[in-house]
Amino acid sequence: MEDVVRQQLIEQLKPIVNEPEFDKIFAMLTTDLSGPERFQLKAKLRKLATPCPRQVDLRKRVVGDVQPYTYRGQVHYMDPIAISIFEDGIDRYNGIFTEDTYHKIHQAENNIRVLQEKEKTLALAAKRMNENLSEAPTPQDEIQQNMTELQLEQGIEVPYFTFGRYVGRREERMNYAAPVLVTLGKKTFEGVTSDISVSGIRVRLKVSNQVLSTLDLRHGVSLVVQFTGFTQEFTLDIDEGVMYNLMAVDERPQGTYIRLKRSAEQENDTFDAFLSKFIAGYKHKYKVNVDNIFRGLVSKAHEQLYLPRMGGVPLFFKREEKRMFPKLALETEMNSTILDGWLDESNRCVVGGLFSGRRLAALIREIKDQPKAIAARIIYSFQVLRNGQSYFYSALDSELNTAETRRIFLAYASRRAHFRVYRFSFARLDIGKAWIPSTIPKDVVDAEGFDVRPPSPEVMKELEGLTHVGLLTEITPSVGLYQQHEYVRDELGVLNNFMHPRRGIRSLMRASFDFVNHRHERRFNYRSQMRIEIGGEGQLGVTRDFSVGGLQVEVERPMPIVAGDKVFISLPQLAKTFTDFDLRKMPYQVMNISNDKTVYHLKMAAEREHVGKRFFSYLIDKHQRALKPHEQTGTVHGLELCLRNLYCNALMSLPMFLRKPRNQKLALHRVGLSPLEEPLKTKALENAGPGLVNLQSIMSEHFIRDTLEQAWADLEPNSRPWRATIIIRRNIEKNALRTRRMWLLPTVPNSDHAKEAKKFLVRGLMEGDVYALQFDLMRTGRPDTEFIANEFIYLQKYAGHRAEEVEEVMWSIAGLVDVTLVTEEVLMRFNLAKAP
Repeated sequence: MEDVVRQQLIEQLKPIVNEPEFDKIFAMLTTDLSGPERFQLKAKLRKLATPCPRQVDLRKRVVGDVQPYTYRGQVHYMDPIAISIFEDGIDRYNGIFTEDTYHKIHQAENNIRVLQEKEKTLALAAKRMNENLSEAPTPQDEIQQNMTELQLEQGIEVPYFTFGRYVGRREERMNYAAPVLVTLGKKTFEGVTSDISVSGIRVRLKVSNQVLSTLDLRHGVSLVVQFTGFTQEFTLDIDEGVMYNLMAVDERPQGTYIRLKRSAEQENDTFDAFLSKFIAGYKHKYKVNVDNIFRGLVSKAHEQLYLPRMGGVPLFFKREEKRMFPKLALETEMNSTILDGWLDESNRCVVGGLFSGRRLAALIREIKDQPKAIAARIIYSFQVLRNGQSYFYSALDSELNTAETRRIFLAYASRRAHFRVYRFSFARLDIGKAWIPSTIPKDVVDAEGFDVRPPSPEVMKELEGLTHVGLLTEITPSVGLYQQHEYVRDELGVLNNFMHPRRGIRSLMRASFDFVNHRHERRFNYRSQMRIEIGGEGQLGVTRDFSVGGLQVEVERPMPIVAGDKVFISLPQLAKTFTDFDLRKMPYQVMNISNDKTVYHLKMAAEREHVGKRFFSYLIDKHQRALKPHEQTGTVHGLELCLRNLYCNALMSLPMFLRKPRNQKLALHRVGLSPLEEPLKTKALENAGPGLVNLQSIMSEHFIRDTLEQAWADLEPNSRPWRATIIIRRNIEKNALRTRRMWLLPTVPNSDHAKEAKKFLVRGLMEGDVYALQFDLMRTGRPDTEFIANEFIYLQKYAGHRAEEVEEVMWSIAGLVDVTLVTEEVLMRFNLAKAP
């Protein structure tokens, strides 16, 4: 097995190596391996998951402040980066410190040995390329280097959340205030608990700032807590106190809080049992701490509003032997037109022709050794129909590397009806993020059946070998400026270098993002006999759930049905009970089909008087108490859900959410950030407060207040996005950072607008920083309540007011703006592109 493929398979299997499903999934994903190879691979995984008895001691080995960190009685010496890797490994391996985690800690980016190796590599590369490392800084460099010293313009600060980041807990944490005494070294001081769980507490210290400054509040330091409030109210023999380790110090307006974790050096089964019973008995009175559930719900709700409306197509790349190709696409209603544009005469999607081995190799080299990096290219493409066959052509901006080639390609391409321009972003894929366990505490998950199991072996097989993810976003502008280029027919032979091969392009699987709940009606689980018919063929089956406008039905054997077909549904059992309705051969349209072709999602066919609509409206109205609302179950992990999770951990744009509460104006509400090093994220975090982004470098107050609000009001719910391109120039004037913006309109060569825009760009290139942004504004769909059903039920149970807050926010999100960096395309349009 190729090393890269082997490593990717290891990453895919690591999160489930200790799960009951591991052996079954492992067997399915390794069918192509020989017996010895499977044995070696399983041994490797078991070794990675083996508990590590070694101490981590990074003193004098890393760049950073090393602190003691105690875990299960063993003291490690780690810096914050290592602690983050350590705790991530503990979560991934269910509380076990493994050999895998130990190895990752010693490969961290701030490890002195790793840094020295990188410096040697960079020095060698610089020597080979004969680079001049003492070049004068560019105007862009001066802005970045002096950012903290410049007088800045007024910011536009908005809260943000990070896509794909949800914090789970192993146990419930209850809000509870009780007096305690905390002993740290030889000092004892008073405190009050803020929340408590079996394995940890948070305490507000009742000490002066002067005393606080003398305390040793380092991460991992040991201390003893005496629960004076508990011992007065309950019969407890814990006079000697309970040992804890300090995890963090939080400064809040109410005071200084310390977060503590039970020390593994002291076992106290009696106190553990007391706390478990105490939390279980009093959590309805004192309320469970649901901060992580609330934050996770907010993030997931926003993600589910964004993903169905995103305009770019996430493409998931598979490495097979020495070839790489896009195997899967996450398709939505908004981005399907991009994929449809790459259908050939046989209705095959041949978008994979864009990604030759040479192009992918260059992208991979660019992000090598940078797990969070994103590489980006501009792609120009067109197609021609010749003798009934479609021929596709494409060129990267970097491939149009001579003035003559650029002129011929753009002149001809921009005159074709199928001329398209794309921005393609490319990054490494963390395959381990395909499965995201619930954020509900694990003890509650186990007790109340909220468990979400790993994907099925069949789904894991589909994900096998995926190594990278890309986002293909169409950014085609008006063609006027591109058509300033001219060509003669005799020159067109050069285009043959950019023609896609007609053979050897692997088929692309289009996974529809169909599990999001956009329905106007609630869905109800209800099983009843039904019959489905198409073209004279029929089969008995059962209903799985229904709403006024749709059904989900299941049959035993696959049927020759495809999405878009019209089928006829009969409900014989219900017809015997509800004789006033003719429940025979009701027309429905097939919206989606399960992978095994036995589950069909149906929408009511458009008819003036549909019996199904009348019947299910009546059933819901008169018998709602007997019906069970559709809730999320542990079986909802199809391929689409895994791709959704993977892309959330590799977001490649900057979505902004607009809120419009009743009788109020449209306003920016929240911004979603990528976990990766996305360039707009970097700009948005400049000079922003904690938990906030500063959008001043991206848009103006006027653009938000006037332009976006009016454009949003003009949009219909199903309209295509409203689009605008803005050029932004930043430069230093009198020790102050000045930002100027220009709206880029469709234009033709030599027009006043074209001249002004080019002048604006040239000045930006010479004097400071210049970039171009594309804004796509659209209305959002209805909130997806199904995806977050379990967390929402839990939140309603223990913090109803927080659940209401989430629900209010979800329903008030009225629009979103997706921001894409298009600088390279704009510079090419104005013939200002730098030579590769």
